[in-house]
Amino acid sequence: MSGSSYFKDYTAHQNATILVSSTEELNAAVAELAGTTGGTVLLSGEAGPYRLDARNLGDSAESAVLITSQDSNNPAQLKQVYIDNSVYLSLTDVTIDSGDYGFERSGHLHDIYVKSGAHLQFVDLTMTSTAEAPLGFDDDTVKAEDAVYLRNASDVLFADSTISNYYHGISLAGVRDTIVTGNDISALQGDGIRGGGVNNVLVSDNHIHDFLGATNEYNHPDMIQFWTGFPEGMTNTDLTITGNLLNAGEGSAAQGILVQNEAFDDAGDPLEGVYGQNLTITDNVIHSGMSNGIGIIGYQGVEVANNSVLWNEGAVLSQTADAVPASNPPWILVRNSLEVETAGNVAHLVRIETEDQAETNYFLDYDNPSAPNYAYAHVIGLAADGQTDVYDLQFRPDSPLNGVSGAEASTWTPSEAPVNAVISQQPSLEDRAAVELSARYSTVDGQLVDPETAQVFWTLADGTVLEGLEVTVTFDTPGLHEVTLDVLAPDGSSDSATRSVDIRGNGLFEADFARSETFGDGVEIVDPNGEAFSKKGVFTLDGDSVFEVTRGNPEFETLHTLSMDVSFKPDAFEKNGWLVKWLKAVDLRVTDEKGLWLKIETDADVYEIRTEGNLLEKGEWADIAVDFDSHAGQMRLSLDGEELGRTDVEGTISGSQYDLTLGEGRGRSAEGEIDYFSMTTPPAGSVLEIGDRFPEEPEEPEELEPPVSEEEPEEPVAPSVAEEEEPEGVLIQRFLESFFAFFGGRQATEDPAPALQDDTGTITLENVSTFFREDLAEQRIPPDEEDPAEDENDFLAA
Repeated sequence: MSGSSYFKDYTAHQNATILVSSTEELNAAVAELAGTTGGTVLLSGEAGPYRLDARNLGDSAESAVLITSQDSNNPAQLKQVYIDNSVYLSLTDVTIDSGDYGFERSGHLHDIYVKSGAHLQFVDLTMTSTAEAPLGFDDDTVKAEDAVYLRNASDVLFADSTISNYYHGISLAGVRDTIVTGNDISALQGDGIRGGGVNNVLVSDNHIHDFLGATNEYNHPDMIQFWTGFPEGMTNTDLTITGNLLNAGEGSAAQGILVQNEAFDDAGDPLEGVYGQNLTITDNVIHSGMSNGIGIIGYQGVEVANNSVLWNEGAVLSQTADAVPASNPPWILVRNSLEVETAGNVAHLVRIETEDQAETNYFLDYDNPSAPNYAYAHVIGLAADGQTDVYDLQFRPDSPLNGVSGAEASTWTPSEAPVNAVISQQPSLEDRAAVELSARYSTVDGQLVDPETAQVFWTLADGTVLEGLEVTVTFDTPGLHEVTLDVLAPDGSSDSATRSVDIRGNGLFEADFARSETFGDGVEIVDPNGEAFSKKGVFTLDGDSVFEVTRGNPEFETLHTLSMDVSFKPDAFEKNGWLVKWLKAVDLRVTDEKGLWLKIETDADVYEIRTEGNLLEKGEWADIAVDFDSHAGQMRLSLDGEELGRTDVEGTISGSQYDLTLGEGRGRSAEGEIDYFSMTTPPAGSVLEIGDRFPEEPEEPEELEPPVSEEEPEEPVAPSVAEEEEPEGVLIQRFLESFFAFFGGRQATEDPAPALQDDTGTITLENVSTFFREDLAEQRIPPDEEDPAEDENDFLAA
């Protein structure tokens, strides 16, 4: 019947059996058996749906009643269960679907509603409601019903059931001696297991996962949450939460385990008697994207031990419907509590009040792949984010955490299947466009796969197939890419696994002002004087204008390499002015001596390069390049492709917590024009190779050879008076007018005539050539989408 070891199969269940096929027959049969010898009520799966209404029934185990389906292969369907002041009732092996009530009911009633009672059992139920989408984003989204409400009850077992697509899952209010265990709870819009004012309650071995969720403004979801509750203000005592798997999966981020005491906040002094008592949270795996992995407020006698609290970077939560979704590494925090013990936990952070508990717990790092406590080097499939099963969240067999710290479920345990394909992945240290894939934690007959006897294949979304226990794959584009692993054993048995790999890519940010004035989300323009875009194709730094890339960009975390390019035409050198300001990361200034001053701050030290003066000229374009490579241990500053200086460095750059700005505003900026800015993280080893990384300038037109004809050339004909040649200067001027018209009507920013004339004021072909080679190049007229050389050739040929 039930796999739960807690289920009590009372002897009275065997005393009598009644088969029913309607709600009226069901309620009559339960009342009859509860008032006499007890027994079993069988629900026909061919009838229904039923509604159980049990009030004031039963008095002892001798009259216990079991309600279950006649045929487990054709379970009966109920639409609601209501129990008040009744005892020794057990409901098993039925489905409850609130999607079709067939009757009107009060909004506060749940699909299973226990107003009061004792010795109640709910086992092997399948419960489904109508939730399809998260709440708080669309007014038309349906808020589903609540599943279970147990109130003022004692000795209740709720076990081995499936609850999906509800608002809230299981709610407990003022219950005592109650066990909630072995349930699978998913696709909720609210909380998984919740309650308050409970005493001697065990919440164990539940799988709560893949929430639909809601905005934090609407109702931040919790997988497990307890507070002060029924009766009003009653704290929780003897509450144990253990052995649960709480996995946000591919759903919304949710708080893991939150146990709080609102009465504590309102009590003031003295606090005696206000604390919740005896709280135990052990052996849970929590995989989500909210800071509260485990949060505790206002308890005395607290044990938090051997929990694995892991970050699911793919699980995000939005504060409001319009807010940018966010994900944060979960941690363990205990506040305003007495007699607290924490040990053996694995989390990003474990803290009691303001003190970190690093001596007795293991802290994970999610930013630095070279750190010994880098999370993805310890947990087999953590990088798969939401696409995880129990094997993905286990520690690697060679991790020092395996079998020592964290939850029991985190200890590596081989599958009992003949072949079990397991993908382990982590970003490449040397190239952010690459991922390192490993099948070494797959098993064949319970043993780690042997590449000498088994075959291992990797299939990419584009059909590419690679072979090998470990492979490194480089992708052309950032984002999610699907990878399938196939493991083939010598006896022909096989297994496959498919996961998505999240490629960050080498590009960080680009602003090409010569080609676009839109820059996507995360950019703000400060322009109090209205000068920033007063000239086409450039961003003008007038001392107050600022181009700001806002903080919080996860791509800016833990940079092992960085290349930063700025094309800048200075207008003044009156001060040391900021060209690029990225606090705690990169600081690039133009000095009042017409030089450059670069500072880079890593997690190891601050490094700088300051050049001599007279490198920059007012009104002259300069291509400034900054390069940093922690693998090579050097950084470099270059100007127009020529190295100005380099120095040794250590550590990584991390500036995501600060805004990055071009200019500084408040009169402290470098002054001039920027037409191009970019940041990339090139593969290690390629950063310090000097090359032309800036957008190409329009190429000078090639000289065209006159076409060669096989026919005899005709004798030249002397021009008539009407065809008399115009002066060379007039022809050249017409050519220039046509040239500018041909390239989109562009005009020189200054009158070109003086640059084209010789000492006598005559426009000459030699000066025109110099003008195209130098002056127009300085104005940086961007090329059209077509190859500029081809355009010019076509024009000249015409």
